[in-house]
Amino acid sequence: MNPVINIGLNVNGVRELTATEILKVLRTDGVQVIRWEVKESNTELTLVAEIEQNLTEWKGWAIAVALRQDAIAQVDSHGHGELFGPKAKEWGPFNPDYFLTL
Repeated sequence: MNPVINIGLNVNGVRELTATEILKVLRTDGVQVIRWEVKESNTELTLVAEIEQNLTEWKGWAIAVALRQDAIAQVDSHGHGELFGPKAKEWGPFNPDYFLTL
C-alpha cells in the first residue's frame, strides 16, 4: 500500500492554494506523486495524493510550513494515520473519519 496525503487548499479560511502550487512544493521537496485529485471535504477543497514513500515527520512539517498549513494528514504505507505541521498537536490526534482517499 502506498501512502496517501491530504492537503487543504485553504489558508486561514480562504482558498489561496491551487493543486498546481501544492504539487510544485511536493516535487521541490522530492516527493514522488503517483496520482492525485482534488476532492471536497466537509470544510474545503483538498488535494488527495498517493505518494511513493512515507513522509518523514521533518518533511511533512516542512511541506506544511511551505504551504502555510496548520497541519497536513498522511496515512502511511502501514495504514497508520498521522498529522504533520506547526499546529498538528492542536488538530490531533489523527481522525480517519476526516481523511479523504482516492
